[in-house]
Amino acid sequence: MLSDGSIRINGKLALLSIQQTHQELTQEIWKMCSQLNLVLSGINRQNNKIVYYFQTLSLPFSLLCIMIGINQ
Repeated sequence: MLSDGSIRINGKLALLSIQQTHQELTQEIWKMCSQLNLVLSGINRQNNKIVYYFQTLSLPFSLLCIMIGINQ
């Protein structure tokens, strides 16, 4: 897992959040998530600093782990 990525858990649901300064890397990670139908929106950019970010859909934690390939 990237150090600029985190899994946020709210009850039984979780989402993957990515924040990266490298646009190309962020695009590649977004493409992988898009192929798994985990994202609905594109990559955003913060105005005050160069950071690209996106979040996946909220899914049950166990399903999110399976889809992104994390062993529980």
